[in-house]
Amino acid sequence: MVLELRVNGTAAGPAIVVERDPAGAYLLPADALEALQVKPERLETLVRDGRRLLRLAPGGEIRADYDAAAQRLDLVLPPSFFRETRLADAAPAALPMTSARPGFSFNYDLEATAGNGSAPAASGAFELGIFAGPLLAENTAIARLSDTGARVVRLDTSLTWDFPDQMVSLRLGDTITRGGVGDSPLRIGGLQFTRSFGVRPGFLTGPVPTLAGSAVLPSVADLYVNGALTSTHQLQPGAFTLTGFPVVMGAGTVEMVVRDAIGRETIIREAYYAAPALLRAGLSDFSYEIGFLRRDYAVASASYGPLVASATHRLGLSDRVTVEAHAAASAETQQAGAAADLAFPGFGLLSISAAGSRSAGGVTGERLGIAFEHRARGFSFGGSADLASENYRQVGDDRPLPALDLRASAALSRPWGSLSLSYLQRDYRDGRPDAEILGGSAAFRLGRLGTLRFAGHIALGGAGDSAAELSLSIRLDPRTSAGAAAGVSGGAGFASLYLQQNAPPDQGWGYRALAVAGPQARAAGALEYNTSFGQYGAELTYRDERTGARIRVSGGIGMVGGKAFAAQRLSDAFAVVDAGQPGVRVYADNHLVGRTGSDGRAVVPRLRGYEENRIRLEVADMPIAMEMTSAETRVRPYARRGVIVEMRATRTRSAVLRLEVPGLGPVPAGATVNVGDRSFVAAPGGEVYLSGLEESNRLEASWPQGRCTFDVEIPAGSDPQPDLGTRICRR
Repeated sequence: MVLELRVNGTAAGPAIVVERDPAGAYLLPADALEALQVKPERLETLVRDGRRLLRLAPGGEIRADYDAAAQRLDLVLPPSFFRETRLADAAPAALPMTSARPGFSFNYDLEATAGNGSAPAASGAFELGIFAGPLLAENTAIARLSDTGARVVRLDTSLTWDFPDQMVSLRLGDTITRGGVGDSPLRIGGLQFTRSFGVRPGFLTGPVPTLAGSAVLPSVADLYVNGALTSTHQLQPGAFTLTGFPVVMGAGTVEMVVRDAIGRETIIREAYYAAPALLRAGLSDFSYEIGFLRRDYAVASASYGPLVASATHRLGLSDRVTVEAHAAASAETQQAGAAADLAFPGFGLLSISAAGSRSAGGVTGERLGIAFEHRARGFSFGGSADLASENYRQVGDDRPLPALDLRASAALSRPWGSLSLSYLQRDYRDGRPDAEILGGSAAFRLGRLGTLRFAGHIALGGAGDSAAELSLSIRLDPRTSAGAAAGVSGGAGFASLYLQQNAPPDQGWGYRALAVAGPQARAAGALEYNTSFGQYGAELTYRDERTGARIRVSGGIGMVGGKAFAAQRLSDAFAVVDAGQPGVRVYADNHLVGRTGSDGRAVVPRLRGYEENRIRLEVADMPIAMEMTSAETRVRPYARRGVIVEMRATRTRSAVLRLEVPGLGPVPAGATVNVGDRSFVAAPGGEVYLSGLEESNRLEASWPQGRCTFDVEIPAGSDPQPDLGTRICRR
């Protein structure tokens, strides 16, 4: 029999040959069922004349309905007879990295001050970056000029290789160690090899819930995260799993609502707990460093101490347990520790740690820590406790740690505002007085008027003063705000008023006015102006019957592709867009960043490193005689590097003419004329619009009944689209 086959409501495609054996079982081609994800191992397999057939005996788990009139066979198989469908809500494949051509960026922040009873002074901060492909060499420095003389101090010098595909970075020179259990980050000059998840934005590092179920009929599955619909999937009959979808940090619930073809609904629900400290099962995070301890940072240019080594490695043992091991050593001090983060789905995260140290003279010390957090929509709380013995020491720091460092906090968030409470207790051993502070804050939304905030803290014991402040902030428009505050600090009251308008990020003015009454009474006013090649600011202050002034200038100078330019600070990736025409508007992610200059180029600052950025030109700004293949492109640059984006338009010649064929008259409507890889269609009367022409052209027109050729010469002149009149097209 030649029948249409349906399996659990899904058609198998073209009709197939179906046989029946004496026992009434159906024999079907194996490939037809395998195409519908049926597992052949669940059925009896026969081979006849080189063909594989699957035998289906109706009854038990299998139902078969033969409709002789419709010549159709409907099979219903249980979900276990189908291969599992694996669905993933993973982020789309990342755009390949856009190679950075050799170039450099130089950022500067200059400031000059005078008045307030002090001698005039000037200072500056400078950043130089030289790049080529994945390599970036950087140097930073600060300088100061005053009545005591001039001084320049080098800060950091480093060479960095980034490997986005492997998510690792290698850094040679000045760097900061990762730190870890029982240890703090250190500034060193040396070598660092580290995992860099930041070079792959969108990569999910934490555990992701997995939802599993089965469907008898074709179904639609809606995925909800904390009650919000995030995606919809089409399901075929059989078992299925869904994973790879992002979730909100903290405690939450994911639900999959499955609706089959006849309207039956199944809900699959799972609780989870997500936290930045957790790694998904099998994923590792690490950082290994060796170098010389940096001393007198920002005071001396090249003051280095003893050799230190540090290693940190974290591993997701499972989706609920992440472990960490850390060790650091110098000639005088050695330290090691271990920690574990344990997630309790739907509730919270428990972290425990232990570390030991050995310092000069073989003296040993211990440090223990425990922390818990619960984050949920609307309410969060948590706390931590660290205890250190008197002799515990960190590498690179001889000071004893507090005997006890205790913290606790809670926060409530509602549509009307938020409340928070915090507690800190710290028992020092290095001569500083102990501290015990209780703090709190509250914020209330006042509709369109603004936000009312209260913040304060009370010193319950030890050192520290109590303080409280009540403030009101009003948003007048997206760039302008005003506010007032009053409070008490150190036993004295104060009050303040302010009005400010932020300058647009690309070009425009901004201002700020501030008045403070109280022990620190002062008045200040400032203006700032942003341009495409720098940011400028001036400020006047009045305090203690003295007037002071401050002038600030910041910007950047860059070069990529052999051409230098001035811009705002090049603090992240940037692009030089070459449109080939002046005055063309340039957009980055639909935000206007400027117009091309007389050289047809524009600088696009503030691109997101390692992420996809869309750059678009305004086609309406192009001359009518210019034509673009595409007015939009995407780039994925390395951070702190520059790229060239070629989006040049080409000059095109266009014309309108009428084609006639001897003995036929106008070419038939619908005839096509090809110009290169483009096709143009003739209108009634033989009228054709053509573009992409050269000065001299031989073209061909074709239609179902014939074809012909003709010559087109574009006359000299400024007309971008001349009317060439009637042309004869000869067969």
